[in-house]
Amino acid sequence: MTKLDRLKKAISYLKGNETIFNQKDIVEKMHVNKSSVSSALKGNEKYLTNSFLIKFCNTFGSINYNWLITGKGKMLNSIAPSKNKLPMLSKDGVSFSIKEIALFVVDNFKYFMKVTIFSNLIELKVKDKFIQILKNKLNEK
Repeated sequence: MTKLDRLKKAISYLKGNETIFNQKDIVEKMHVNKSSVSSALKGNEKYLTNSFLIKFCNTFGSINYNWLITGKGKMLNSIAPSKNKLPMLSKDGVSFSIKEIALFVVDNFKYFMKVTIFSNLIELKVKDKFIQILKNKLNEK
């Protein structure tokens, strides 16, 4: 399966769960040109770049960017984010348990390096506990 095939499969999934309904929704949510999306969907290598695919995954958090770019792994992230956003920490507390977040990060490490959760963890003073859980989980694998 090519990058283009995987992108189309991801779009089909997003349409199926009513996250998007058409190409215009992709354009609006990604904040890109209609022509960029159209060209990428036609397989134009100038537009169907890794950076475009990463932006697509950052916009639609449930899609695993490693799968989209390389074909390795599963199409969806391990913990399906609600409302197309990654599980985030709030100022009032943690939306997910530290263990759930650690498992998610281990499974999607490269993707997670692109988001801001680490600065939120530092603010919530759970960084040390989080790192210990990550180390323990990595040692299990």
